[in-house]
Amino acid sequence: MLLVPMVARAHGDSPDAAVWGSAALILGLAAAYALGVIRLWRSGRGRGVRAWQIVCFGLGIAALAVAVFGPIESLAERSFAAHMGQHMLLIAAAAPLLVVGAPIAVFGALLSSTSRKAIARGSAPAFVGRPLLAFALHAAFVWAWHAPVLFEAALRSEALHFLEHVTLLGSALYFWWSLLHAGRARAGGYGTSALLALATMMHTGLLGALITMARRPLYAVYVQPGIDALADQQLAGLLMWIPGALVYLVAGLVLIGTWLGRARRSTRAAPMSVAR
Repeated sequence: MLLVPMVARAHGDSPDAAVWGSAALILGLAAAYALGVIRLWRSGRGRGVRAWQIVCFGLGIAALAVAVFGPIESLAERSFAAHMGQHMLLIAAAAPLLVVGAPIAVFGALLSSTSRKAIARGSAPAFVGRPLLAFALHAAFVWAWHAPVLFEAALRSEALHFLEHVTLLGSALYFWWSLLHAGRARAGGYGTSALLALATMMHTGLLGALITMARRPLYAVYVQPGIDALADQQLAGLLMWIPGALVYLVAGLVLIGTWLGRARRSTRAAPMSVAR
């Protein structure tokens, strides 16, 4: 989705073509999801995906659209705060909302029964379902791309800019998906997922705090006439430090609640099984 505007600018295409191309890709993703929901619900409303999950996926698509071709995209070239807002939309809004929308179940409905059976029989890659790996990978990309050297290089190179956004969004999707997958796949998984969500809150909050409290502009590319680069940088850091970290805090609390709820139900079920 991010590739179209970047390729268009690199080849001198008109901005309108880039915007329409991005819109077509995002609308195509939304249309495919809608078709998958229709197929799932033919045998009963709520089958495979619930109404609230569909709403979440729709909000995720909206967050992607705003990040990719909204006003924030052009502002990000001049304002670090706008660029940080773009990153937060990708990793802390679009990614979790898309994952909660059960895309695997919905898009799987578009496949033939033969294809679904073939996929089910195939062995998953070793890295799938490993939340610690997903946590480490996502953390590495977040810290690496906000290092001044890489961050400024990405602003000067369309290819690196594309890679930056793809790796941030991709690792965020993997991270959020792994939290849910680990919770459902194993006993105590939601506890592990909650710890990783809270750990992500801490390390992203730390990065945001370091950016906010820096005494000089860290990114020379944003030092421009007429712009208070330090104030802009402080706003960017606050966006990651507070609203961004709040998303991970809420996720951690929800996962803890789910974990405790499951443990309570298991405890209640144990005496009944013994009595039988």
